Amino acid sequence: MHSAAINKMTPDLLRGLGVVIVRPIEQANATARLIEAAGGRAYVLPVLGIEPVVGPGLQDVIARLEDFNRAIFVSQNAVLHGLAAVRRVRDWPATLGAAAVGASRDSTPRRCWRCRSLRTSPASGW
Repeated sequence: MHSAAINKMTPDLLRGLGVVIVRPIEQANATARLIEAAGGRAYVLPVLGIEPVVGPGLQDVIARLEDFNRAIFVSQNAVLHGLAAVRRVRDWPATLGAAAVGASRDSTPRRCWRCRSLRTSPASGW
């Protein structure tokens, strides 16, 4: 559930309801706070953990970023870990655009993990 939807709820909307949150722990706690703000009881039981990818395949792709037209991220975790992996070894190429699936949650691209258009790029100040 998006925070915008929770913010429109009355404080008692989820009163008496328990909600099991199976998201990775990095996102589960924020979701739990939103559920509790709406009067619910949050049970955080992450069913998987997110870890950065390591290995020669990733390093090869990072070394060849100029060969690509667009980087498409499929989740918030992909953005966080992917950009961190690139920034550990090099700058983001100015010619490489970036996009992510889903609607924007925040009007500030720097804080928003989901790009609002294919023209949004980490090189432009993400």
